[in-house]
Amino acid sequence: MLRSPVTMLLAAIALLTSSSCTTLVQLTVKNESQAALAGGVDVRDKNGVRTKEIQLGRIEPGAEHYQEFKVKNGSSFKVIGTLPGSAVVDPGNLVSVTGDQDPFPKTVSLQSRSRNLDDSTSFKTISQSFKNTGTDVGARPLGLENALQTRLGALIVAVPRGEGQEPEILYSIDPKTLGVQVNTLDDVRFPGTNEVEEVNIKGQVATNASGSYGPLAHFGVNFHNDSVYELRWVLRGFGTYVKKEDSAKDYAVQYNLLPEEHRQQIAAHLEERPEAQIFYVNELYVLRNADLFIREAKKLSASAEFDAASLVSGSTAYTFENTNEKNHNYGPVALNYWGVRLMPLEVPSTGFDPGGVSALWADPESVAASVRGGTSTILVMTGEKQRFSFAR
Repeated sequence: MLRSPVTMLLAAIALLTSSSCTTLVQLTVKNESQAALAGGVDVRDKNGVRTKEIQLGRIEPGAEHYQEFKVKNGSSFKVIGTLPGSAVVDPGNLVSVTGDQDPFPKTVSLQSRSRNLDDSTSFKTISQSFKNTGTDVGARPLGLENALQTRLGALIVAVPRGEGQEPEILYSIDPKTLGVQVNTLDDVRFPGTNEVEEVNIKGQVATNASGSYGPLAHFGVNFHNDSVYELRWVLRGFGTYVKKEDSAKDYAVQYNLLPEEHRQQIAAHLEERPEAQIFYVNELYVLRNADLFIREAKKLSASAEFDAASLVSGSTAYTFENTNEKNHNYGPVALNYWGVRLMPLEVPSTGFDPGGVSALWADPESVAASVRGGTSTILVMTGEKQRFSFAR
């Protein structure tokens, strides 16, 4: 059926009017975030009602995506960046299309408005913080009362520390058996030191840090590898404590009063291992108390938007909003200890001059009484120190 000239004219006018009411948008989207994002375009009419959604697909960090689409004049659109399968990290800003420029070129940059989890920085923070609590931070702490009763004032036969190797303890005599003064918790005066730090960290990295730093592992937290945590710790009263001595119970005097079996054991170990040495433990590295405050983050849903409590790890978004804080603590403990090296010298009792060793012992007459009738082993303090650690 042939259309009349009037009908054709009206159709042409309608087509012309329709095309002049839309604008071609030439959109370039740049991903300037550190994570791959799923881009999307949300088109709205002049009343703000959504009329169209355009999926741009996955855009890698530093990459661009080009997209053309038509919209009615007077409408608007915004570009949204989403972690694939997770939360919106860039909700975008509205761009108005007036129709004054057709085509309408527009470049939009996607930027994550979230905190990005940096596990290497978190691990470094843990390392620097816990290194403040002593030299050997890989060893597990020992309860301070136990350390005072069993380690401080002990006589140890050990092979000294080698390169990449811990000292090997061959034989040990606790302070009570040796007969020296046993210090108590009341004797200890803790330093006024204080350490406070906080990190966000992935569970796997927190587990690795616990394996490297005994004071952190001592909190006894079991981290889930795929979770994200906020850790805040407070360490108080850490530093060295030097043993209080009783001049009437000097270790050098008490050594010669030990039962023969102990001295024979020491002599046997020294003969069997020529590199072994004798040490007297007279110093601890102590920590009054430690607190760990921990929160486990929740994964954000795909419909959620970021806020100040949110962060990104890999391609997953997390939030600490409405999460509970748990507290773990311990103390007082000893973190490691030192012994001064002693050099054994065999001295005959005949002609023994107590005054000759007065610089070593406060009571030389007691020494003379303990060595009459044969020979005695004099333990000469060399001034060299050796660091020891508790079990890892």
